[in-house]
Amino acid sequence: MVYSTAAPDQPRLTDFVAPHAFISQDLSGNITEVSHSITEVLGYSPETLVGRPINTIFSPDCRANDYFRFASDRRPTHLLLSLLSSSGESRVFSVYRNRSIGSGQDDRYHNLLSDVTDEVRQYQTLKSRLETLQSIQRGLSDQEHQVAERIVNGMLNREIAEELQVSERTVDRRRASVMNHYGVDSTAELVCQLSELSHLKTFLQIAGQSTWRTAVNVNELAARPLSRSA
Repeated sequence: MVYSTAAPDQPRLTDFVAPHAFISQDLSGNITEVSHSITEVLGYSPETLVGRPINTIFSPDCRANDYFRFASDRRPTHLLLSLLSSSGESRVFSVYRNRSIGSGQDDRYHNLLSDVTDEVRQYQTLKSRLETLQSIQRGLSDQEHQVAERIVNGMLNREIAEELQVSERTVDRRRASVMNHYGVDSTAELVCQLSELSHLKTFLQIAGQSTWRTAVNVNELAARPLSRSA
């Protein structure tokens, strides 16, 4: 049975709306209560989850051991978990997990879930792109770096040559080499990629301050490519 009321030590199940949900489990790991928002969040009817082990909705790419590592810990814990929707899609959740102290076996684990799938996927995609551009950048020689920096600042070959005290032909040759590294055919495309590198660094620095990035297992789950299905 799924209850819509709550004891004083836990939230009311009706308080949760997508993308948030609540799952309570007993010490053996079986689900005892579920908020109705789970239907919109993962596609399950609450009644179909109650009584099932919580790990039956873990997706294959979920580090289940990280979850249960804290099973006997009474301190609140913030984790990232990858769970399977009713359609088989892997979704990532920021989970605040807390043990509610009862009398012995009446203890419960309360799990407050927030779907952060889109944020994690976006972060992974942009981080992968940044790593690609940084790899290209590391392949440039010091002289090519000097030219690339001035190209992105809008300087012409003549101006770059004067500042670096080399010939325009040398600048042109280094420009062509930089473009070859980045796989582009025009200066406009090169400037776009060089600018993208700077913007990605800034964006990921800001994204790194997102709440889900504070989860204890963020480096184990969020850094890995997130699959869309089991």
